[in-house]
Formats: sequence, C-alpha cells, structure tokens
Amino acid sequence: MYISAKRSFAILGGAVLSVAACGGDDGAAGGGGPSGQQDAGNVPSGSSDGGDGDAGMNGDAAGAGLGDGPFTLVYAGTTVGIDGRPIAQGKAAFDGAKMIGYEADADERPQLGTNQVKDVSGDAFVALGRWSGGATTGKFYDVNGTGFIDLPANGGFHYVIGSFTDPMPASGASTYTELAKTVATVSDGSVAPGTISGSLAVNFAGASTKLGFSIVLDIPGDATYTLATTGGTADVSASEAELAAGNMKGAFCANLQINSAGAACGGTCAGAVQGFVAGPGAERVALVAHVFNGSGGSPKSVTGAITFKR
Repeated sequence: MYISAKRSFAILGGAVLSVAACGGDDGAAGGGGPSGQQDAGNVPSGSSDGGDGDAGMNGDAAGAGLGDGPFTLVYAGTTVGIDGRPIAQGKAAFDGAKMIGYEADADERPQLGTNQVKDVSGDAFVALGRWSGGATTGKFYDVNGTGFIDLPANGGFHYVIGSFTDPMPASGASTYTELAKTVATVSDGSVAPGTISGSLAVNFAGASTKLGFSIVLDIPGDATYTLATTGGTADVSASEAELAAGNMKGAFCANLQINSAGAACGGTCAGAVQGFVAGPGAERVALVAHVFNGSGGSPKSVTGAITFKR
C-alpha cells in the first residue's frame, strides 16, 4: 500500500511526526511537519566533531566529489520518520564526505548543530551518514517547539544524498551488491545499534523501471526486521517498488507490511523504503529503510541507510 500524496501526521510526545508519501513531496506549504561502527568490507567510515551549528550553507559544496547538485536526498530516523527531497543546486553543505546541512525550503533547512556525523562514506555518486549525539540547528518545521531535532547517540538522522540518474536506462537488468551502510538504530537510542544488510536488483525500463530487494535490519537483543518486495531479487517484475512520480529524480519507494515481535512493533507493523538510483549510468542505488508502528517517527522505530554498487 502507498501512503497518500502528502505526508501523514500523528501527535506523539508533543512533536509532529510523519511518514512520507511514496516519493516524498516538494516541501511546499501544505506538506506539514517533519516528516557507530561499520561492518568490515564497507567504504571506510568516519566522524566529525559536530561543528558549532553555524555553518549554514557555507560548507564545502563539493562533498565526496558530488559537485554542488542538484541532488536527491532520502532520510529517516529519530522524530522525522522517513521522507525524501529534491535538493536544488547549491542547497546542500558538506565537510568532505559529511553532509552538514541542507535546505529543501524555508521550513526544512536543518544543520548539523552539536551532532557528530557517523558511519560516513561517499564517492562521486552518493554520500551516506548519520547525524547523532546532539541537537540540530537551522529549522526542521516546528518539532519540539523549536525546529531543532534532538538525536541520541544510539539513534540518529540517517541520510543518503547523491546525483540522481536521469533519464533512467530504457532496458536491461542489473544485480547490485552492498557498498556502504550506516548502523541500524532504534529511534530513542535505548538499544545498542545493530546492522543493516541487503540484496537488490533492477529491471530497467525508463519511467517503468522496477526494483526488487530484501533489506534486513538486525537489532541484537531485540529482533530482526526484514523488508522484502514481492519476488525479491529473483522476480523483480512482481515488486511493489517502482519509480516515484513527481520532482524527485531517480527516486523510488515501497510501503510494506511486516511481522515482528520486536520493539518497533508488537505484531504487524509497517516497513517503508525511500531510495534513488544514482550516477549517469545508474552506477549506484541508495536507500533508507524504516520500520514503525503507528507514526513514522515513533520512539521505537528502527532505521538504517545503505548503498549498493552495480
């Protein structure tokens, strides 16, 4: 099932929490409110000192060799739920491979603030990371009455930003392998981080391109959550994940029902994926995965970000 064309909201602990529409929205008025360590073999991770929160859009505009945009951005995690945004040229700031701020519109322009950037990786196509351990500055709608997001060290704001594929290849099929990932976290930071892993395949057909995947979020001491499209990577034609209409170039999404006995849900709960195909030759696929019960920003939701290479 898909969530409506605008984000859905619930009130939890005084904050407005959201689950994105398939493909996100453009952040215009009416969109509403807010929407560790790496496994061996991944692109090396790093962290920053968090900065002073005053960088604005004055950071390095050529993060990880990406240039200055335009970009597609997908994100998920503590308070924000899961969503995606088109980011205009010059509206994302980087410190090397670390994204330290972005501006989607006047209501959504968060900056790193006192957080650190964990689980960092990046190349010429995508940059991945997780803000955690502090509070953002700038503005993210009116969350917490301040527009600032409090991010626990074991939780965070997981993101992938990159240069989208447009146009999509007209034909062909490809299997992708893991490139880099964040740890998997529980939104309130009450559980030690776990891992995200997965497999992914794409059947290219221009605007009708489909993706099949199986994404596993494993939180030790809690549960293992699997988000899989119908047919997985073996029968991509049966998948629910397809390119999203709208102004997010190269973007795809899927909203899935899963079963688990973990903290994120006491039975049947929702699993959402937002992602995009990146690079002029579809060299990368990037996504965030989010498991939740109720609102997307619920305190026990489970989140991770992962990139794949062709």
